[in-house]
Amino acid sequence: MTKARIGNKEFDFRWDNTFHNATFNGEKIEIQPSEKKGHFCLKYQNKNYRGEWITFHSETKIATIKINHSEFNVTIIQPIDALLEKLGMGGTSSKKVKNLKAPMPGLVRQILVNIDEQVSKDTPLLILEAMKMENVIKAQGEGKIKSIQVNQGQAVEKSALLVEFY
Repeated sequence: MTKARIGNKEFDFRWDNTFHNATFNGEKIEIQPSEKKGHFCLKYQNKNYRGEWITFHSETKIATIKINHSEFNVTIIQPIDALLEKLGMGGTSSKKVKNLKAPMPGLVRQILVNIDEQVSKDTPLLILEAMKMENVIKAQGEGKIKSIQVNQGQAVEKSALLVEFY
């Protein structure tokens, strides 16, 4: 059974195969899409509500919805997520990086990090000029800078080692 977490409260949630009917903690919900994209109407406990899907992040499985002008962050917990959490493997995992290699040949214009600096996903590491364009090369995951293998102004080939991580 799918669960929905809003704040620190968890609710059982089930859809039927039409996605127009669901149960929320065993109580029926009727859901009708609106003509306006991302909007819907729902009927719960004989009351009508207007809803809107704001965002959904598939990596974190967090949906932001608006019901009658109030916004809610809803974490969707599938049965496999609950099992992984029970086994101690739940939560959003962060990819640890070991090496950063040049995605293309180019000229190192600027180095934006230092040795022993802790970085997270999407932290800008350096600027690589290729074909007269400056490309910001970002971290692909979490890590701590072990060494910087290039210097500012250095030309590099594709797949050249740029940065090593612990």
